[in-house]
Amino acid sequence: MCKNNEESPQSIQPTHTGTTSNTTIENIELPPFPIHGVKLSYLKEFLLKYNSNNELKGLTTTQVCESIVKPLTSRLQLSLCELLIHEDNNGVAKANLFISHAWKFEFLDVIEAIFDHLQAEEQEEEPIIWFDLFSNNQHQAINYPFEWWKNTFRSAINEFHRTIMIFVPWNNPIPLTRAWCIWELYCTISTNSTFEIAMSAQQKDKFMNEIGSCHEQFNQLLVNINSENSEAWKLEDKQRIHQVVKDTIGFNQMNSLIFQTIQQWMIQTVKKSIKEISLNNNKKEELSLTSILGSLYFELSDYKEALMILEPCYHQLRQFFNEDNHTIDDTERLDLFAGCLTTLALLYQETSQYKEAESIYHEHIQLVSKVLGKDSLEVVLTYNDIGRLKELQGHDSEAIQLYQDCLQRCNLHKESTEEEREKVKCLVLSNLTGYYDNKGDYDEAQVLYDELLPLIRKCKGENHPDTLSTLSNYALYLSNIGNNQEAEVYYQQVYEKSTVLYGENHSETMMVLLNLGVLYMEDKERLHEAERIFHKLLITSKEVLNEENPFIDKVFSNIGCLYNEQGKYKEAEDILNDLYQRRLKNYGENHYDTILTLQNLAFCYLHQEEKQKKGVELFLLCLEKEKDVLGIDHPQTINSQNILNQLIGNTE
Repeated sequence: MCKNNEESPQSIQPTHTGTTSNTTIENIELPPFPIHGVKLSYLKEFLLKYNSNNELKGLTTTQVCESIVKPLTSRLQLSLCELLIHEDNNGVAKANLFISHAWKFEFLDVIEAIFDHLQAEEQEEEPIIWFDLFSNNQHQAINYPFEWWKNTFRSAINEFHRTIMIFVPWNNPIPLTRAWCIWELYCTISTNSTFEIAMSAQQKDKFMNEIGSCHEQFNQLLVNINSENSEAWKLEDKQRIHQVVKDTIGFNQMNSLIFQTIQQWMIQTVKKSIKEISLNNNKKEELSLTSILGSLYFELSDYKEALMILEPCYHQLRQFFNEDNHTIDDTERLDLFAGCLTTLALLYQETSQYKEAESIYHEHIQLVSKVLGKDSLEVVLTYNDIGRLKELQGHDSEAIQLYQDCLQRCNLHKESTEEEREKVKCLVLSNLTGYYDNKGDYDEAQVLYDELLPLIRKCKGENHPDTLSTLSNYALYLSNIGNNQEAEVYYQQVYEKSTVLYGENHSETMMVLLNLGVLYMEDKERLHEAERIFHKLLITSKEVLNEENPFIDKVFSNIGCLYNEQGKYKEAEDILNDLYQRRLKNYGENHYDTILTLQNLAFCYLHQEEKQKKGVELFLLCLEKEKDVLGIDHPQTINSQNILNQLIGNTE
C-alpha cells in the first residue's frame, strides 16, 4: 500500500507489515505491527456483502475506508482483521504476501487485479493477503510515527517474502510516483523478496493493445520511471525515504531493478497470452503476439532470442496470408505484419545481415504504400532506414540521395501535422548528421546539428532515449573535430542520464561508457582510464548480455587497440587473433567488422620488428578486401591506401 491519500489526509495509511514485538519510540510504547491478512474467500465475501448492487463502483480505496471499514470497526476501534478474529471468522490468518497500491485507485480495480493475479496461477500455499485497508487499524495508524514504520517494515516484508504491486496505468504506474510505494519496493529489493506486478483486466487489455508499438512504449516507460521524483503527503516522509534509498541502493539501481522487473513481467505476460490463444486456434492473434514478443527481446538487446522468434514468425505470417485468408484486407495485413517486418529488418541490420535487412525494408515499403500511400511518412521513415543501411555498406552516393529525398518529402508532407513531420525529421536529420560526420564534412554536420539538437529536445524531451542518443552522437562529432574537452562533458552528461534511465548495466549505458573510453584512448595520459573502463565493461557485458551480442566484441576490439597503444603487443595480438577467428566464424571473411579486426591485427604486427613484413602483407590483404566490400572511393579505403603507401615508403 502507499501512504498516498490526497483525498482525505486523515485516512492516509503507511504501508506495512510486520513483527510481533512492541516498539518504543521516545518512551511511548506502540502496538506490535499487524501481521494478519485476509484470504481470497473473505474478499469474495466482502464484495457479496457490500457490492451486491454495485455500490462500490467508482469508489477509491480511501472512500471505501471512510464509508465501510471505519464505520464497521468503530465500536471496538479495531482493524478489520482484528474484528474478524474477534468474531472467529476463518477468513483471516497470518499474512504471507503484501499488496502495494495507491489509495487513489478505484477499490474494485485493486480487488480485480488481486483476484486475476492470484487465481491465474497454482499456489504453493493459500494466499493470505496483507492489505492495509483491512490489516491496519484505520482509527490509530495515522498517529504512528515514521520511525515505527521504518523499524518494523523491513523485517515484516522479509518474513512475507512476496510483494505484489498494483500497476495503473501500466506505462506510467501511479505507485512509482509515491514515496511510500518506493519504500515498499526498496524493502522488497533489499530483502531479496519476490516482486510481482498485477493489474485489472481493463489495464491488461490496454497493455496488450499498446505494447504493439514496442519501441515507443519502452522509451516512454523508461522516461516515466524515476523513483527519485516520488512524492508523499508528508514532506518529512518523502525526505527520509529518499535519504535511505540514497544511502544504500541508490536511485539509479532502484530504477534499473524496477524496469528489469517490468520487462520480465511484460515478456511473461505476452508468453502466457500466446499460450492461451494457441489453445483456441486463433492463429492470427497468436502470430501478432509472437511478433510483439520478438520485439520485446530486441528492445532488451537479446538479439539471439529475438531472431529465433521473429524469423519463423515472419515466414508463418507470409504463409498465413498466402493461404486461404483472402478475407484479410491490406489494412489488417499491415497491422499484423508491420511490427514484425520493421523489427526483423532492424535486427538484421544490427547483426550486419545487410542484404536480408534491405529485402525486408522493401517488403515493408510495398505493404505500407498499398495502405497509406507511397508518400506516407511511414514510407519516408523506411527509406531513411535503407539510407542508413546503404551508408553502413559504404554506398555513400545512394545513402546521401535517400537522406536528402526523405528530408524533402518530410518537409512537403502536408497531410500530416507539424508534430508528426518534426518527429520524422528528427530521425532523418540524425542519420544525415552522422553521415557528414563520418565523411569528415564537419561544417555541414555542425549546420545540421544546430537544427537537430533543439528540434529533438522539443519533440522528445530532454531525457528521452532518442535525445540522449543524439547527444552521444554529438559528443562523437566534437571529438572528431578535436574538441575532446567538450565531448567529454557531453559523454558524462549522457552517461549520468542513461544510468538513471536504463540503469548502469544496460547496453545503451554501456555503449556511452565505451565511447568515453575510446575518447580517453586519444590522450596518452589517460590510457589507464580507458583500460579501467574497458575491463569494467567486459566484466559487466559478459554478466548481462548474451555471449553472442556484438557489443562484447566491440569491447574486445577496443581492448586490443588499447594494448597496441600501450605497447602490450603480445596481449593485443592474443585478443585480436581470438576476435578475428570469432568474427570470421560469425560474419565471414568479407564482412567489414572482420576486415577491421584483421587490420588492427596488422597494426599490432607492424609495431613488432620481427613481424613487420607479416603486418604489411596483412594490411595489403585488408586493403584489397576494403576495395571489394566498400569500393575504391570509400573514405576508409582511401585512408587505408594512404597508410599502406606510407608503410611501403618507410620500408624502402
